[in-house]
Amino acid sequence: MNAYEILFIIKTNFTEEQRKKVTEKVEKFITEKNGTIIESKPLGLKDFAMELKKERQGYYQQIHFNASNVQLAHLQEELKITEDIFRYMIVKLDSVLTKEELTKITK
Repeated sequence: MNAYEILFIIKTNFTEEQRKKVTEKVEKFITEKNGTIIESKPLGLKDFAMELKKERQGYYQQIHFNASNVQLAHLQEELKITEDIFRYMIVKLDSVLTKEELTKITK
């Protein structure tokens, strides 16, 4: 299993309740194939650097999780067909955190 971070954007026309449901849906995609959630936190409303598909802002959500390659592939397939998520990016946690930070959150 590897540790990953997913950062995804939800459109601004979603209510807080709808954003919560989208986040729960992504978390379910991770856990239904035996992945584990390390941490999940909303980052709030942020401006885009440039206009994307006529949108200038979005609600950002960050989730740290553990998953195998098979689980990660399943997550990516589910995200491709999910219309609720505007954009997403998945990276390995060791590429964005120091070894000390990674050790702290994966214990």
